[in-house]
Amino acid sequence: MAGLRAILTALARVTVRNVRSTGSFQENNFFILGCVLLVQAGWFLRALLGSMLLLPLSTSSTRAIPPVRWELFPLDSREQWLIRAGALLLNPVVVTALVVIAVMRQLKLGLALVAAVLAAQAAAVIYDRFIQARPSMRPLRFVPAFPGAAGRIIQSSLRQLLSVLDFYAAAVISGLALAYRLFAPFPDPDAMMGATVLIVVAALGTCTQCLFGLDGASGVERLRLMPLRGWRILLAKDAAFLLVVAVLTGPLSAITGLASALAALAVGHHLSVLRPTPQQPWRFTSGSLAVMLLQAPLSVAAGAAVYRDSVWWLVPAVCMWAVSTAVYGWIWDEDEPLRG
Repeated sequence: MAGLRAILTALARVTVRNVRSTGSFQENNFFILGCVLLVQAGWFLRALLGSMLLLPLSTSSTRAIPPVRWELFPLDSREQWLIRAGALLLNPVVVTALVVIAVMRQLKLGLALVAAVLAAQAAAVIYDRFIQARPSMRPLRFVPAFPGAAGRIIQSSLRQLLSVLDFYAAAVISGLALAYRLFAPFPDPDAMMGATVLIVVAALGTCTQCLFGLDGASGVERLRLMPLRGWRILLAKDAAFLLVVAVLTGPLSAITGLASALAALAVGHHLSVLRPTPQQPWRFTSGSLAVMLLQAPLSVAAGAAVYRDSVWWLVPAVCMWAVSTAVYGWIWDEDEPLRG
């Protein structure tokens, strides 16, 4: 019984760490703009944010135990099931569901939350077993390599963008906007601009503030050992981001997405280079409210100007991005703010 208690205590600590890491969305553009600034569409964005958070919060804490360790535990089958049941009861979504049922008297909503947790955990188990049987089928392995000295940086950056929840929130918005454009009887043309700006500024904007967040200290050191100047490293990181933006906004308003993305990158370089924030995969990225307050209006203005006025407004956006890349590339080379 003492061993069972020790394992459950460890799982509780894992659950707390999981909740804390998921809480990084509090400094994410998507959360801030969806819940504070975008009043008209706030309900939709909050619902989307909640659904995107459900998956990482639903993950069973027992996944933190390596399979080899499970075999070493002196536990019989009954005790293993008790541990899994205890981990389920410790799940924050299940705890929320119990509160909803007991306090709010919302039985259907509580049961729906529990069902969502069980479905998410079952899907995770199926995925893990599939990948263990076919390691070559890991989705991120299909990201292609790019030619040139910076090709590996672009490939790595693309994989990083595909492993944060910001991308999937943007993909959902892009898919819904495309469906509206294709199937609505009389789609509003301005809706495409709005959806494009929402994808770049709200869903993906925070990614530009932490371009090196998933590289870690060792990854940054490897980048420094490469025979590349700082501006070329930033250019490779930006190229991956612009490629993702092009795929998601191309069917909507590609030129609007490009202008907004360039403005977002021009501002995001500051935090990425001078104060890099470590990030975790399969979470929303975390940035800075101060940077967002400058980045969001500038990106919206750039996209709206190109869409409503003239494509020539893309020129100042390109110039602003180019100057930012050159300046912060020089800072990377001279001051080495990311070292250590």
